[in-house]
Amino acid sequence: MPSAPNAILAGAPQANGSRPKLTTLEMARGLAALCVVAFHANVSCRLAGAPTFRWMDSLAYGVDFFFVLSGFVVMRAYHRDIGKPRAIAPYLAKRAIRLFPMLWLTVLVAAVAQMASGVPIAGAAILRSLLPYPSLQPALPKVIWALRHGLLFYGGFATLLLSRRAGSALGAMWLLLILAQLLASVAGSPVGGLPAFFLSTYQLDFVLGIALAMIHRERTFARTPIPLLAGLAALTLYLALRDDLGLGRVGEYDYISPGATLGVAIMGSIFALILHGLLRVEGIPAPRGFVALGGASYVLYLIHLPLNAFLHSGIGQLPSIFLDRGLGQIILIAAAVAISLPIHYLVEKPLLVRLRRLLAGRKFARGDTKHPMRTEEEETGTLHDRYRTTATLNPDEKTVGWFSSIFRNNASNDTGAAESSDPVDEEGAEDRVHWRLAGVPSRQARDRDRRARFPQFAAVAGGNASGHAAIARLGRAFTPSHPISDPDLFAGRHDILARLIDLIELQGLHVVLYGDRGIGKTSILRMVSDLAESANYRVVYASCGSDTTFDSLMRSQARKVPLLFHRDFGPTSTQVEEGRTFADELGEGPVTVADMTGLLEKLDGTQLLIVIDEFDRVESERMREQLAELIKNLSDRNVTIQFLIAGVASNLNSLISHIPSIRRNLTGLQVDPLGAKEVEELLENGAAKSGVRFDDKARERLIAYSQGLPYLAQLLGLHASVAARQDGRDVVNEADIVEAGKLAAGELRLRVSAKGVRAVQAAADRIGWATLGEVAGKAMQSLGMLDEPALSEVDEATKSSLFETAPEELKLGNAPEWQFVEEALAPYIWLESLDSARLTHLSGTQTTSEPLRSSW
Repeated sequence: MPSAPNAILAGAPQANGSRPKLTTLEMARGLAALCVVAFHANVSCRLAGAPTFRWMDSLAYGVDFFFVLSGFVVMRAYHRDIGKPRAIAPYLAKRAIRLFPMLWLTVLVAAVAQMASGVPIAGAAILRSLLPYPSLQPALPKVIWALRHGLLFYGGFATLLLSRRAGSALGAMWLLLILAQLLASVAGSPVGGLPAFFLSTYQLDFVLGIALAMIHRERTFARTPIPLLAGLAALTLYLALRDDLGLGRVGEYDYISPGATLGVAIMGSIFALILHGLLRVEGIPAPRGFVALGGASYVLYLIHLPLNAFLHSGIGQLPSIFLDRGLGQIILIAAAVAISLPIHYLVEKPLLVRLRRLLAGRKFARGDTKHPMRTEEEETGTLHDRYRTTATLNPDEKTVGWFSSIFRNNASNDTGAAESSDPVDEEGAEDRVHWRLAGVPSRQARDRDRRARFPQFAAVAGGNASGHAAIARLGRAFTPSHPISDPDLFAGRHDILARLIDLIELQGLHVVLYGDRGIGKTSILRMVSDLAESANYRVVYASCGSDTTFDSLMRSQARKVPLLFHRDFGPTSTQVEEGRTFADELGEGPVTVADMTGLLEKLDGTQLLIVIDEFDRVESERMREQLAELIKNLSDRNVTIQFLIAGVASNLNSLISHIPSIRRNLTGLQVDPLGAKEVEELLENGAAKSGVRFDDKARERLIAYSQGLPYLAQLLGLHASVAARQDGRDVVNEADIVEAGKLAAGELRLRVSAKGVRAVQAAADRIGWATLGEVAGKAMQSLGMLDEPALSEVDEATKSSLFETAPEELKLGNAPEWQFVEEALAPYIWLESLDSARLTHLSGTQTTSEPLRSSW
């Protein structure tokens, strides 16, 4: 078995773990384009009356090499999308922006130049050029005949994306017809006319590229030059015997001669062998000039014929001594290369980058791609908590209807008609008729009777579709179980959003957003991310856990940044076509700060915003130190990347403690509780979404109950709205809020340990619910921190059972500070203390919004 450095799998990681850059493939593109340019340079010299070279006529076969390369690249780039109908639109859009913009620009310039020279051009010819549909008529420039075959192949490949089974069957049938046409051509009776275009053996070149991509995806090959040498030898032998075998081509629109049928099949096979050989020597340094030419190959292919026409008259005026030595061909080739490279770098590349950004934005808007900060439940529209509803009452059904099977891809992609989502009675129709004829209730009716003693889903209990829709609207209007993702529901926080944008956009700082849990940090992150996306930032998001490491975090982020934004990869490169990401450039070993610094330094063409949520859950101190070092390195190198980190105050302090000089690059922003007006705005937003409104007393009590915590306001609003709906009302009253407070307290109690619940009850018995609730309210208003005066009325037994000394990094001053031993204790105690039987006066409630505070 060959050693690792000598093993090659196209697209597999290299010895250092990163994916190969496939420079030989880029070089092959450049060589194929150069061959076609040289062939036409020779033809142009012949038309100008200059000497030509017979061997250059063989360079026309560069088109066959292009076709094989195209089949290989498309299969490599989209093999994961086969059988996924949702991938068709992005696939076709990418193909369109790759081909048409530069094609249209070239056609228009060539048409204007031709008409300016006094040569008329028909409108039909321009149309055939702008839209290369199947035709046997010439276009401008003439090389568009090859694009027609490319578009035919792209359309055929799209059927594979629609359905693996149907696409494979259609492809096999098409291949059989092509082979039949090939045999008929050998026998001297091929099909002619436009059908010959569809049955051309040029399509076999694409099929050979597809087959080669499949082979290299499944197998590992040893690095050796033997296949490449064998392919070159076969090419030389064929070209030497071609004329003797009568396999020469007649012209571009010849689809029935032996050279255009059997000859094409032979050349396609040889070029497939050569491409296989090039892949077997991947990793050997390739000439940079040819690699650069590979990126510009499409422009080079399009412009060289119009350029030849422009230079045509001058070639014939050169001295014969120079023309005899091939100077005319050299001038035409050099001019094409010299002009195509600047056009590629100054026009095509920026245009492709911009169009692909627009394409990504359109997919984001349509929902074709997952929002960087939405959970799987939110993407599929799942409602949470006890009001969860779905579009079908039978969650075990394999298929839930045509809409889901197409857009959610729940069913097999090869399924024909979607199955019904209605629950199926396992008993036969005859049995059901028997029960009804006998006057005995059906099985469904008996099941309903047995379930009647249990709590019911509100959507079913309502007995109609409107009840279901009403509960669904409530679940979308009030979302205590997940952060706000709908901008229409986002309330207040305009000052902190403006401050964040200023810090990120104008000052170029990295920001730690800190505050207590349930305060709304993640919702703020979502809004900032949406606003940044709309400003063409590239936003990547990750949520941390206790076991998050620097390696896992950086890899997850790098996977979301496409190589389109890597300085070393052009928009036409194979790696970009394949959809590779920055993560493919990382090795297999643990990612280091130096690795990420070097990688992110290559970011080009975008502004990257890296959002890290739940940073306070990270337990690894080493990970915090590495992130601080990375932020410092990127800031020192002026890389267009900003970090937005959500956590607690200690996260900011720990990052600074590792590297004190990071203070000038990193700032902190505290998230305070909502003010009364902001909570009122939250309720108004929810009311507009749900159709349920709150009367004045209900609004006042909910504002007091929530203590400015968005989580509590959402939870109370949901419970109270459902209570009103179940009572047949569209208006929430004060009694609904009181009942919602009890339900919310019960839910929070489930998040407190049994020991904690017992300690709370014992403390309430000693010092009373009023005192205990007042302390909890103060904690909710001060990031969970309590000073000694706040605990002045708390006895030592309560202090020792419910509170602990706050860590040094969380303290705001030098005096001792305390916090509850469990996170959910403060809101639980607060809501329990508000029971009307225990407390009638709401103390410590917030009525105005606190001023925005920054850490410095």
